[in-house]
Amino acid sequence: MRSALRAVFCPTNLRSLSSTLGELAERMSDEVEERAEDGRHLDLADVFARFVVDCVAHCAFGADAEPYRKDKQWVLLCMCCLRREG
Repeated sequence: MRSALRAVFCPTNLRSLSSTLGELAERMSDEVEERAEDGRHLDLADVFARFVVDCVAHCAFGADAEPYRKDKQWVLLCMCCLRREG
């Protein structure tokens, strides 16, 4: 799995994915802005973990994870894996 993802995110492919990653970053920015305007709690570790899940799901699998709108079980599992230490 790691080698497959490494190939997707190599520098050559990242150049071609820059517009997609920009759109995903804009979606994350909109979420942060919306939470700030509503006065909701903002956990940056959670926001960036959801951003990483969104990028991997979108770029590697072509899936829209919708990580900011729904607490889907698989999104939460991915986020848990990202937070593992060691």
